Amino acid sequence: MPTQTQKKSTSKRRPRAREKVAAFPPAKARKIIFVGGMPRAGSTLLMNLLGQNPRFGITATSGLSHLLWNLRAAFTNAQEFQAQDEQEMNRRFRNCARGVITGWAEGEQPVYIDKSRWWLQNFETLREVLGAAPKIVVPIRDLRGICSSMEKLFRANALRIDPTQRGQNMAGLSVTGRVQLWCASNPIGAAAQRVRDTFSRDVAGQLLFIRMEDLVDDPEKQLRQVYEYIGEKWRPHEYQNIEQLTVEDDRVFGIPNLHKVWPKVEPVAEDWDSVLGKDLSNEIRRENSWFYELFYRERM
Repeated sequence: MPTQTQKKSTSKRRPRAREKVAAFPPAKARKIIFVGGMPRAGSTLLMNLLGQNPRFGITATSGLSHLLWNLRAAFTNAQEFQAQDEQEMNRRFRNCARGVITGWAEGEQPVYIDKSRWWLQNFETLREVLGAAPKIVVPIRDLRGICSSMEKLFRANALRIDPTQRGQNMAGLSVTGRVQLWCASNPIGAAAQRVRDTFSRDVAGQLLFIRMEDLVDDPEKQLRQVYEYIGEKWRPHEYQNIEQLTVEDDRVFGIPNLHKVWPKVEPVAEDWDSVLGKDLSNEIRRENSWFYELFYRERM
């Protein structure tokens, strides 16, 4: 006769119920729009105006483009990817990059708008990864106005050392040197070359260029163009009492108030002759004739 212990050991055991694991919420399908153009050209104003629409999720200056760039760099340089079937690796990279973008963009609003000047040079990558030509809104501005705005920020930054004056950089010791430095590298020169290159690559026709001068003169007309371009139904906006929705610590960039939005949309002063000097202003226009031929023919 089996003992009590033997009875327990020979009895049929019931299978344990599987532990319930909380399912990761599926990513919501969102329309992804990109904004990227020139500095000091109204991109922060544009984002905060668009952010008044409850359907739109907006960003401050976004690092998503850097994530995509570094992902591409790792995919390009790692020997493990190079050693395997190219087509299969390309397929997997598209899936991975698409997951990074759509995962980053996940949120409650059906439209996500990401701002970075780097998007222009990634047009073809976005098209390849997302499977369709990306919608990129490109804010631009008269280059003399950009330089004048940069110089005024420099003069207002009296307590901290400006990036143009760090180290042994002699260019930051004069307004001419600062303008030449800005226009030869970041932030102005690099952004201008990205804009110019979209015409060389024949993708400019798929972008929407918004002149800041037009945005502040007639914001509703420009916003209606954006709505039509991204395929959204128009809704009214507030231009006289703007709440700044984006938050950035501009000390990180070394320039206070770099991304500050004023509460009212007003025309900007075209004060470059008094701020930069007439000779330097004329030089900016002369050295960048291609920009004025494309966007400001009436000012040539």
